[in-house]
Amino acid sequence: MKRILLSLLTIVTVGTLATVATTQALFSDTETSEGNTFAAGTLELEIGTHASFPINVTNTKPGEWNTAWIKLNNVGTVQGQVKFASLTKTLDKENGCNSPEATVDTTCGNPGNGKGELDENLIIVLWDDVDSNDVFDGGETYFFQALGLDNIAATPKWSPSSPITIAPGATQWLKVRWDILGSVGNIIQSDSATFTLTFDFEQYP
Repeated sequence: MKRILLSLLTIVTVGTLATVATTQALFSDTETSEGNTFAAGTLELEIGTHASFPINVTNTKPGEWNTAWIKLNNVGTVQGQVKFASLTKTLDKENGCNSPEATVDTTCGNPGNGKGELDENLIIVLWDDVDSNDVFDGGETYFFQALGLDNIAATPKWSPSSPITIAPGATQWLKVRWDILGSVGNIIQSDSATFTLTFDFEQYP
């Protein structure tokens, strides 16, 4: 019986201590941080004008080549990288048939879009040409170097050989070089070809 009473006393004592603990009032304070604002930046790539761009070549011939500069401006407020370049052929036209072409092109008497041969005999190179010598050198960043517009367009997106990063307000120059095969001969006479270059620009990092 004594043990039971002691146990009851112990329980009562603990309960009393717990009651005291829960009625304590501690120091406290609350502060408010107001005016927290988030504003999204902008990422925008602009192709600037240049004396040699857009490319407009007339009266060209086998063995001829030339270059044009493309000016890429980051007019946004966020740094970005040029991730991909793509080429789309928009015109491949046979414009007629003279007697020298007729001897090698049996279809030139039926002119129209999709029937020319100039596009097949164009070599196109797109790179940064750091030393401005009009030749793709080792160590320079390039997107593609290929013969025939269809062969280039067959790869939807060409990645640069090394990252091209453009800071806000900065400019990146790229160069396009085109060569017409010297061995092509009369089959391209009066033909015309047109293509579009597209660049994908993504934020970085």
